[in-house]
Amino acid sequence: MSEPTTSAELSALCAAMEAGALGGGEGASPGFAVRLPRAAFEAALEARLERLAPLAAPRAAEGESAAAAARRIFGAGVASALLEEASLACAATLARRLGLRAAGAPRIGAFARAPDGDIRFEVGFVPDDAPGPGAGPPVALPPIGPLERLVAEPGEAEIAAELQALAAARAEWEALPAGHAARPGDLVVCDVVAELPPNLLGNPAAAGAVAGSPGRPPAGWDIVVTEGLRLAILGRASEDGIPCLDLRVTGTPPGRGTFVVFLDRPNAVAARPGEAFSLSARWRLLAGAVPDRAACEAFLNQRSAAGTLRPVAGRLPPPGPGPLAAQAWSRDLTTDPTPEVAFARPGLLIRLAAGTTGPLDMTLRIGLPRLLRGGAAASAAPRPFPEGSARDVAIEVGGPGFLPGLADGLEGIRVGESRDIRAFFPLFGAPQGLAGRELRCAVRATALRRRVVPPVDEALAAACDFVGLDALRADIRSRLREAYAAMSDRRLRADLLARLAAATDLPVPGPRIAAELAWLRRRAEMRAAEEPGEVRRPMDEAALRAAAERRARIGLLLARFAEAEGIAVPDSALEAAMRREAARHPGREAEALAHLRSHPEAREALRARLRAALATDRLLARVRVVERRVAPAVLMDWDPEDTWG
Repeated sequence: MSEPTTSAELSALCAAMEAGALGGGEGASPGFAVRLPRAAFEAALEARLERLAPLAAPRAAEGESAAAAARRIFGAGVASALLEEASLACAATLARRLGLRAAGAPRIGAFARAPDGDIRFEVGFVPDDAPGPGAGPPVALPPIGPLERLVAEPGEAEIAAELQALAAARAEWEALPAGHAARPGDLVVCDVVAELPPNLLGNPAAAGAVAGSPGRPPAGWDIVVTEGLRLAILGRASEDGIPCLDLRVTGTPPGRGTFVVFLDRPNAVAARPGEAFSLSARWRLLAGAVPDRAACEAFLNQRSAAGTLRPVAGRLPPPGPGPLAAQAWSRDLTTDPTPEVAFARPGLLIRLAAGTTGPLDMTLRIGLPRLLRGGAAASAAPRPFPEGSARDVAIEVGGPGFLPGLADGLEGIRVGESRDIRAFFPLFGAPQGLAGRELRCAVRATALRRRVVPPVDEALAAACDFVGLDALRADIRSRLREAYAAMSDRRLRADLLARLAAATDLPVPGPRIAAELAWLRRRAEMRAAEEPGEVRRPMDEAALRAAAERRARIGLLLARFAEAEGIAVPDSALEAAMRREAARHPGREAEALAHLRSHPEAREALRARLRAALATDRLLARVRVVERRVAPAVLMDWDPEDTWG
């Protein structure tokens, strides 16, 4: 049986445990009655709750200490998780002391409190040569060479950084007098009145664009170039508070080359026969030139329920190198009176004239397109949005804010100053029907506060409930060691599974690959939309598909291996894991636990994760592992990306 990584608290509990063999007939599996002293368990529990005290402090009742609040808020969940971890650690210690070779996870009996408060439970082992329940034929595993475990020790730089983070967490806000300009990190207290400008387009802020060649268009957009032309999406940008998409078109088309930008999905905008629309946007040339005699147009692709009809279009002036705001345009477009018209898909294009010669290279910026019903008579007056309005709301300059884009627009504002700021709802997590929509905010600053970080000294240690700075430093060193050990174990497991996947030709059913691919794509899209102004790396479909197949193969391999080895997850272990999972939602533990208990698919998914972890433990026990010492930054600088689990 593989021994789990143990913290200082678990090591102390294992040292304090008392164990005695249980009686059994000949051939019975070995079992033990274990007793954990109450004092040792309470000391371990207090040590864990101390670490959560800073999180509980803001939710403490009047006169309640942070430690008492942590026990009230987190006590039950942390105690349950600690008891489960302690039982497994004690079982591993027993197996090691007695030289037992066990197959699968130990059987942990029900926990009970003795009259003196000590905790009692039973531990049983299945011998390594005993067939497990549901054991299948052995899985042919490829030979895996030595694995490398990276290990690191926290140094003075890492401890100093943690001390600074602790000090920053205890910073206090100091009011600044009038005349100071807000800078990133300051807190602006302001009144906000929000309005929604009308726009039929679903993603005018071009959110979700991923840079690359060709890259990925914004969510809902399509960009098409004809043969001989190449597209490169450069990413999103902002000019004068206007969100923009930057792109480059190069190449030498054989004939009349065309570059088309569709601004929404094919059937996103409903239309009636003979209906008037107004399409507007801003664009500018960042580099290169638009070829002579090229036609620039705004258009509506008319669509019926069955497919595409003819487009209606209006000529545009070609984009030039001037400021974006000076190159705004608007065109009225009316659908045909034919009854087949059901949808209108807006866009813009640049069409090269016949006979254009020479290579094309132009970099274009497109800003904030808008589509309104009514043509020239369309009203662009915004409507009030009370849900986005607030009084005396505190917003950190450059921080997340409660509306994307609002916090960035507050830099430099002074008390008493008013500003009109454009903000945009994110693609994910926005209220229904508002994903990607623009919001105009009239903001008036009423107060300005700046964070004052206390020094790293004995007073900071006392505020963290430590007797002296040396004790605080020792605790930080211990916690960093735990974090490094956890990362080391995670990387070792990922390395093992990656090598197995690469060396195994186990066929994987298509639906499993499709499920993994859908998950990876969704994650990539959410990451691309997380930071509105950030240019994301290209979404490589070939790499995503390879990662999906690798993840599916590893999952199938672990499931087959667990079945062949008879590895099972007992209900007691599943219950403990459910409680640990619920404890990750402070203040909502009961709700999270009820969700797991009432949704069989969630329980079985958790059971599968536990079973895969046990299978990985068994596999690691059969591979030689060598250690290599590295700097903490090298160990921790790892993004698992497509690793399984």
